[in-house]
Amino acid sequence: SGKKGCQDVVSFLNLKKENIREGRTMLLYRAMEHRVLELKRNIIMEKRKMNQTLKELINTDPSKLDEPELHYERLARAVRACKRYNIQNALSEKAKKMLNTYIESRIDSQTKNLLEEAITEKDIDKLERVCVIIEREQYETEKCKLALRMRDRIHLINRESEKAVVTLDTSHMEACLFAATELDFTNDYIDYFRWMFDTLGKDSEKFVQEQMRQAVKMQDLKRQLRLNIKLKDLVFDKIGQSFAIQNCPILKECEDWAAEKLFGRDKLRQNMMLWTQDEIHSHLTTIDKKNKKEGKELFKMIQIYMTDRENKNKTQDEVGLEIIIKGHSQSEFRNEIYCQLIKQLTNNNKTQSVNRGWNLLNICLYVFPPSRELENYLEVFIRNQPRERKERSLVALQSILYSANAGMKKVPSLKDMQDILNGIRPIKRDFLEEPPDAPTWSQLTVSFYDEK
Repeated sequence: SGKKGCQDVVSFLNLKKENIREGRTMLLYRAMEHRVLELKRNIIMEKRKMNQTLKELINTDPSKLDEPELHYERLARAVRACKRYNIQNALSEKAKKMLNTYIESRIDSQTKNLLEEAITEKDIDKLERVCVIIEREQYETEKCKLALRMRDRIHLINRESEKAVVTLDTSHMEACLFAATELDFTNDYIDYFRWMFDTLGKDSEKFVQEQMRQAVKMQDLKRQLRLNIKLKDLVFDKIGQSFAIQNCPILKECEDWAAEKLFGRDKLRQNMMLWTQDEIHSHLTTIDKKNKKEGKELFKMIQIYMTDRENKNKTQDEVGLEIIIKGHSQSEFRNEIYCQLIKQLTNNNKTQSVNRGWNLLNICLYVFPPSRELENYLEVFIRNQPRERKERSLVALQSILYSANAGMKKVPSLKDMQDILNGIRPIKRDFLEEPPDAPTWSQLTVSFYDEK
């Protein structure tokens, strides 16, 4: 009591002491602390009052009252107030049980049986019928509340499984399966999802092909692209070695390429796609023979940019820009540029040369795409690089292949090259856009038995 009691209250309520002044006989505090004290006091007084009311209601024998229904109306209001004020104690639990017993005594035997069957069987038709009665009569027993929640949950499962079958989105199907399995409920869509996961196997090649089939049916281009990338992940993990650059159909056969020179053919055949400090005697790809001289000059320019060859007339970046412009304006040289870069990045032990070679490759991937015949071989080459090297290049490749309006329309400049390398010109990734963070089915991922 007194000043010591006030100090104990301040400490218990964790009030800010800088907002409180202590005198010899009084405590002065600000408006916010006053409101907190008033609120806490009202809650405490309400809880005390409620406990007294609960004791009275529990200890009263309704059968001795003239109007027992009024007693149970008061009991129902008290139980609702306990929920509102978060009062959870032995008295509130006892009052709740008394109210449940009274309500259950009012439910006729036919409705009770229907309620039991509906909950046990998870039969949506029976749940619908019994829930109509529950809502009409305003029954509030735990079983009645369970029936209402179960009906709503099954409706949500039915709605979301009907949506999920349109896209066959993995997370969407998993959410539907989780919610259905928890209630031991099923429908035709849920059975189909179970078949996909249990028989085909989650994210297996056949699983993704089934998703692709549905995406094609729905004409969902973006989803088709995302699934195509996923299929490539699966295929390349299995048979990536089949897409080694030496197997690419747009490359000359190594014997034919070596045969174009009179001397040193064995070494040329073995090292056709390995780094060299020498010039090449002929272009690497099956472009027209009339482009042989330009193909050889392109290789020298790539060597200059990568610091593998000296040049006194132009800077390395100026030479690099000439390469980029060549690929931008003359599509017949694009595969040759990519293959020459792969050659110079293979078995290259010169750090500066390798770094500049990857820079040039990334700029190319921003400006112009490889051909369909080369894209998989280029992708496998990129995938086989260390993680820190391949991530940016792989996304750049996917973007130039799949993004709307990817590549550069205008002739690139030195500033464009620097902007690309510095990340000022972000890679277009619209094909990777996914559904919003809070999908309509997120509620299904929360356990039915955890819901309030």
